[in-house]
This record gives sequence, structure tokens and C-alpha cells, in this order.
Amino acid sequence: MDAKIYPGKLVGEIKAPPSKSVAHRAMICDMFTGGRCELSNIEWTEETLATKSAVAAILAKREGPIDCCESATTLRFMLIAAAALGRTASFTGGERLATRMLAPALTLLKNHGVTTSSGTALGWFPLSVQGKLRGEKFFVRGDISTQFLSALLLALPVIGRDCEIAVTTPLISKDFLAVTIDVMEQFGVKVKTMENGWMIRGKQYYQPTKFVIEGDYIYAAHFLSANLLPRGNVEVLGLSANSKLPDKAVLDILPALGNGLEIDAKDIPDCIPVMAMMAAFAPGKTTLVNVGRLRMKQNDRLTVIKEGITQLGGVIEVTDDTIVVSGGKRMKGGVTVSSNGDHRIAMAFAIGALGCERPVVITGVESIIKSYPNFFRDFKTLGGTAELRE
Repeated sequence: MDAKIYPGKLVGEIKAPPSKSVAHRAMICDMFTGGRCELSNIEWTEETLATKSAVAAILAKREGPIDCCESATTLRFMLIAAAALGRTASFTGGERLATRMLAPALTLLKNHGVTTSSGTALGWFPLSVQGKLRGEKFFVRGDISTQFLSALLLALPVIGRDCEIAVTTPLISKDFLAVTIDVMEQFGVKVKTMENGWMIRGKQYYQPTKFVIEGDYIYAAHFLSANLLPRGNVEVLGLSANSKLPDKAVLDILPALGNGLEIDAKDIPDCIPVMAMMAAFAPGKTTLVNVGRLRMKQNDRLTVIKEGITQLGGVIEVTDDTIVVSGGKRMKGGVTVSSNGDHRIAMAFAIGALGCERPVVITGVESIIKSYPNFFRDFKTLGGTAELRE
């Protein structure tokens, strides 16, 4: 699907979409109660529906492969959760998910009593686990994806013994671990933070509870970015001032773009596309460092970002771990740019297209359904003009 975005402004109020990061974690906690919780304010996207379906399959001890679609969070969380419960389970998913980073999780499972089977010409799938997770000390790298650590934190309270997680490398995106621990504690499970890891006491039980999913700062950031363009005036409601979500930092970053600003983006990787896009409008240079992980997402996001901003008329340089944007002028637009089927890049380009001189066509926007299916509805509600076509 393509979207033709016309130059313009966004004005008005919208409610922030619920955080899918929090929703995934809450659904895992609910699974460990036996599905006895009341979860509210969940937006059912492709990713959250994948976790919902996976949880239902595990609770029902359903045979057959669990389809994780393109959700790496679903696959990484459910692999370790199934092993903690001692369930035999098989998993499948989309073409891109089949090649996402998974080896550290499989190695960890094999080292702790779980048999895994994977691998075809298509990547990891079909993938299966059999056996119950065991052990008292778990050594995990922290420089690849903290989703593996979050999955362990969520799962270890149910294996019945005191456990310690020891991190063997510097952490990336560490603030998402604080989100995981915060959600766990709201379900009655305590985690003790140690110098290089965490201690989880055994014989703790997740408690049935009523849990409301908070608003998501990542998606709010896209519409708040429109306030950097002429006459933009958007207010996003439903964001928690006490949120543990690391992307909350974007509220302070966006108004400061340009003027030589350097941003350490290692803990807010999902905001990099929209920050880079909006930096193209901000006077002076903006430098984003610690961005190399974006080459290992659904695609090489760094390359896609550079190509798109360059086509629009911006000036951007990309190295292995750095983005430098020289902004301060209105970009020409009038071109077709590819999101390469990446939902975050599609949304970032759509907001950036508002500030161009001529309309912009963005290809691959159907990917937005993965995380924010109502993006273009909200875009139009705020006054944006977007023509969608198959």
C-alpha cells in the first residue's frame, strides 16, 4: 500500500495509543496467573494479537505451531515462558522474523535443560522447545537485545527456586528492563537489583489483578513532532507522567533538535527514525550516536532512513554507529520514497512529508498495521491529508 502525503500542518488533540511494550509484558504476567487478570486499554495490533494468541495456545496446551507473525517480542518472550512452564511448543512466523537475532536465547535454553530444534532454508522456523527450564544462575549478554533479559525476568519466578541473572556485557536499552520489573511488581512479583544483574526469589506467584495499559511515548512522539513544523499544534493525551518507558525522553529531545545537539540513542532505538526525520528541519547539526543496532531490526533501518531523507532533499550522513543530520531548510519532496515495509520509518516519513514543499508518496505503509493501525485515522483527524492506495 502507498500513501500520498500533502504538505500541511497537524492541529488538535488525540489520545496516545496504548504501549505495546507494556501490553506484551502484562499478557505474559497474566499467563502466569492462568489467565485470571483483567487487562484493559490494549490496542489489538498484529504484534499484540500475536502475543494474545500465543498465550492462549500455551494456556490451552494446544498442539500445532504458534504463529508469532513478525513480532520478535512475542517469539522471544514466549520461547522462554514455555520453557519455564515445561511446555512442549513449536513456533513459526513471518519471513523477516525467521532471520531475527535469536541464537542467544536458544543457547541459553540449551544450557539450562531445554531441547530446541530449528532451522530450514527459511531461517529459524519451524522452531520447537521441549523440557523445563532449570538452573540457579543464568549468564546473559546485555549488548544484543534486552528482550532476552526481560523474557528471563518474567519467567524465572515460576520455576520454583531462587535464581540469579548475571549480565556479562554492558547493557543496552536498560530502561526497558525497568519497565519489565515495574510491570512484574504490579502483579505481585519482586525483583532485587544487584550490581551486575538481578536476584529473583523462588516461590513467588503472579497475582490476578486489574491492569490498565499506559499510553505509548513512541507513537505519541510522531504527532508531537508535527509541532516542530510551521503552525503545528498537537496535544497528546493519556501519557503517564510517572512512566518508566525510556521513550519518555523524546519529549525533551524533540524541541532541542539541531544547534549541535548530540543524542545518545542506545536506550531509545525506536525513536531514531522520527528524530532523524525531524532533525532535517531543525537549524544546525544533530548527531545521534549508538544507533548501530538499527541495522539488525526488520531491515537495515539506517540505510532506509538515509535513502529516504536524502530523496526528500535533506542532508544526512550515516556511519556504522552514528547519524549526522544537517537541517534548517524546507525539503522539496515531490518524490516517491520507500519505507521498505518498516512501520516506524513509514510513520516518520509521513510526518516529515508534511513539511515538504510538494507531496510525497511513501510505499510500504501497510506495515503500520503491525503496531499502530489507526495512525492514518489519527493523522487525518488532526488535519493531515493522506491518500491511501493499494
